[in-house]
Amino acid sequence: MDTKELLEELEPKFTAPIEELKAKIAERPTADDTKAMEKRLGEAFKDEVKRVETELRKEIDNVNNYFKKVKETEPDDPESRAFENYLRRGVTTDLKHGDNEPPETRAAMVTTDASAGGVLVPEQMAKRIIELAVDIDPVYGLANKETVSGNSLTVPYQKTDPSAAYAGEGSVGSESEPTVGERIIHIHGIKFYSRVSEELLEDSAYDIEGFLTRRAAIQVAYTGGQDFINGSGDGEPEGVITNSDVDVLTGHDAANDNLDWEDFIQGLLSLKTQYRGNAVALVNSGTLYKVLIQDAGSTPMFQVMTQQGSFFKRIRTSETMQDDGTNGYKPLIVGDFAQGYTIVEKPKRFVVVRNPYKGDGYVYFYFRWRVGGAVVDPYAFEIVQV
Repeated sequence: MDTKELLEELEPKFTAPIEELKAKIAERPTADDTKAMEKRLGEAFKDEVKRVETELRKEIDNVNNYFKKVKETEPDDPESRAFENYLRRGVTTDLKHGDNEPPETRAAMVTTDASAGGVLVPEQMAKRIIELAVDIDPVYGLANKETVSGNSLTVPYQKTDPSAAYAGEGSVGSESEPTVGERIIHIHGIKFYSRVSEELLEDSAYDIEGFLTRRAAIQVAYTGGQDFINGSGDGEPEGVITNSDVDVLTGHDAANDNLDWEDFIQGLLSLKTQYRGNAVALVNSGTLYKVLIQDAGSTPMFQVMTQQGSFFKRIRTSETMQDDGTNGYKPLIVGDFAQGYTIVEKPKRFVVVRNPYKGDGYVYFYFRWRVGGAVVDPYAFEIVQV
C-alpha cells in the first residue's frame, strides 16, 4: 500500500473527532448567553429569598399573636391578679410583689362585711357567669334589672288600671284612678358551692376561674330561674306563678290535664295590647315537645312550626317551668317580663368564700348570689293552668 492510499484510509479516523470537537465548541454559550443565564438565575434566587422571607414573617406573626393572646388572657389588672391568688392560695395579696406589693393591688381584693365573710367576685367574671346562665335559662335575660347599694328596692305596684270617661263642659267625669301601692323587693342570698382538687389548684395551666365560672352559671340558671318562676317571696325571690294578682286561664284541654297550641294563642290575646309586642311564651322543653307532637298528628312537625309563623319565635324554654299532665299545674306563662318582673342585685353581685379545711384533698368554694326579684306589674302576664 502506497502512502496515498494509507492517508485516505486514516483520514476519517482523524477528521471525525475533530468535527465532533468543533460541534461541541459551537454548542458552548456565548458571552450574551452567559449573561442571560446569570440574570435568570439571579431573579430566581431573589424570588426564592422573598418567598422564604414571607414565610418567616408569617411564622413570626403567628408567634407574636400567640403570645399576645396569652398576655390578654392573663389577669393583668390588680383585682384579677389578687382574685386568682385568693382562689389558688387563699391569700388576698399579690404574691409576686410580696411585702412590697403596690397599694392598688393591696386594695383591689375587696372583702364584704365581717358578718357575711368572703370576697367579691370581679365584675368581669360576674358578667361572664350571667352570660352563660342566660344561655341555659332565659328568665334573667328577659326581666328588668336594677342595681341597689342597700338591701332592698321600693317600687310602685299597680293592681288596677285607670279608666277614662267623657265629661261635658263643667260637669264631673266618672273616670277612676288606678289602685297603686308599693312593693319592697328585698335582696336575698342564693348559696351554692363547687370544689376543686388541690392538685389542679397547684397547676398554673388549669383555668380555675373558667371552671368556677361555668359551675356558677349552671347554679345561677337553675336556682335563679326556679325562684323567679316558682319562688315564694319569703326568704327568696317571688315567682310569677306564685303572685296572686296574676291572671290564671284554664287550658282548652284541661279536662285531660294537657296543654295545646290554642293555649299559647289564648295567652297572648288575653294580654292587654301594651304587653303583646314584647310578650314571650315560657314553657319547659318536654311540654313544648308534647304540644308539637299532639298538634302535628300526621303533619310533619317542622310544618306545624312554620304554620305558627312568627309567634313560634317568641317561645322560650325554661326547665324550671311546671309540667303539664298534672291537674292544677301551670305549665305556661305568656307575658312581657321586662315590664312585669324586676330583678334587684347588688353592684358586686357575687361573693365567694374559700374553704380548704375539709381534709379530703379538695378546696371548696362557696358562692353567694345577692339577688331579689318580684312581680311589679301583674297585668303583664297570663298563666295557663291545666
